[in-house]
Amino acid sequence: MKTILLYIVGLLSFSLAFGQSTTDALRYSQTNLGGTARGIGIAGATGSLGGDFTSIGVNPAGLGIYQRGELVITPTLSFTETESTYQDNLTTDNYNNFNIGNLGVVFSNNKYRDGKNWKAVNFALGYNRTQNFHNRSIIESINSSTSLTEAYAEDAQGIAEADLLDELPFGAGLAYWTYLIDPIADTEADDYVSALGNVNQREFTTTKGAVDEFLMAIAGNYKDKLYVGATIGIPIARYQQEKIYTEDDDNASTDFESFQLSEYLETTGVGINAKFGAIYRIDETFRVGAAVHTPTLMSFDENFDSVLSSEFASDSYSEESPFGSFAYDLKSPWKAVLSASAIIAKKGFISVDYEFLDYSNMEFTYDSGNSGDRLFFSDLNQEINQNFQSTSNIRVGGELALDIFRIRGGFAYNGTPFANAESSTARKSITAGFGIRGNDIYADLGYVYSFYDSFYQPYTLNDRVVPTASLKNTTANLALTVGFRF
Repeated sequence: MKTILLYIVGLLSFSLAFGQSTTDALRYSQTNLGGTARGIGIAGATGSLGGDFTSIGVNPAGLGIYQRGELVITPTLSFTETESTYQDNLTTDNYNNFNIGNLGVVFSNNKYRDGKNWKAVNFALGYNRTQNFHNRSIIESINSSTSLTEAYAEDAQGIAEADLLDELPFGAGLAYWTYLIDPIADTEADDYVSALGNVNQREFTTTKGAVDEFLMAIAGNYKDKLYVGATIGIPIARYQQEKIYTEDDDNASTDFESFQLSEYLETTGVGINAKFGAIYRIDETFRVGAAVHTPTLMSFDENFDSVLSSEFASDSYSEESPFGSFAYDLKSPWKAVLSASAIIAKKGFISVDYEFLDYSNMEFTYDSGNSGDRLFFSDLNQEINQNFQSTSNIRVGGELALDIFRIRGGFAYNGTPFANAESSTARKSITAGFGIRGNDIYADLGYVYSFYDSFYQPYTLNDRVVPTASLKNTTANLALTVGFRF
């Protein structure tokens, strides 16, 4: 449960200290189904198929199967819904988003096809969207036992009143200057709200952004039997999070009425990785493939601030933090992909991908001479090693060909990255698709429905149990791909 909470806190919230967490590493190391509508329709099981721009991001050898050039674009609609249960109170919120999930061009050189061992050398440029962060959630309930102000009071322990705003400018310092906590004798602190009990807690969180991986690939076709390829990937990440947390008390006999915390975080990052792969055509029916993805090395810049305001019967107060910024680097895990497919000429195919990666190998780095920073990141990497594990992802998809029409379906299972986590936190995806194929133009429609469970605490206390929210997360993507061959 602890590791699941760490994950969800990172997705839906960020700590009172605005520091890096293990969930930052996970956010940028995972990938979801995306790319072309054909790739989505078969659950991304493209590793041994090739001939689709999605496959370049899975196994670049698939580029070698192209026999003509191609221009492809994929507009996508994304629908997310989060159903939250917090102390038996159910709330639901959703978020819709339009994006371009894929854009690319393939250049095919087939001048050596007749009489040469190397039949073609192909090149590709473009991008696939590998992560979509657009989401919105609400948790709300009456809490009779704890308050966020208790967490502020714990943070303020042992800090002189005059130093609170300087040392804790994004949390307890703001709470002190809005009269929500009261340090005593510089060694301990009281909070005002929790003593009242039965406050209504509500948290509204909105996240936006994505990871788009720009690809430059080359692949060769040897005797129409062996295909080899390599890809340079440049992922560009954008992540925005806005959280509004409130507590209010309707008891007319008390002075306290409410407080509101508004937090904003913006992260941008850019990285680089490489992918290498091969596909071998055993005969006209069976193909096998293998690929390896190097770790992605990414550099991030964060900007953040917070505002805390309080309302009392006698007065109101507001305090704003300074604008904070931070830069750090992250290394994602190695990834290995094994694939196999059975292709029945003019009838369709069945394809399977198996993917292995070890999330415990994620690693933060920070270029600083400050010993405190080095110790912080060392502890953070140790926490990653303890709380995450290796996992397997499986994708199975198929296509049925009916003259110029294509009908597709698939299933994907992404194992949970958390050590000793509940199986319901694994992401499962059901996919379907339809296509029309012409000689020079084609159109595909793809649909994927993904779902997983998660858990969330709005804050933590050292010696008190804070209620946990249970969340059911669903995402539906509808993609339309139009391709032109030349």
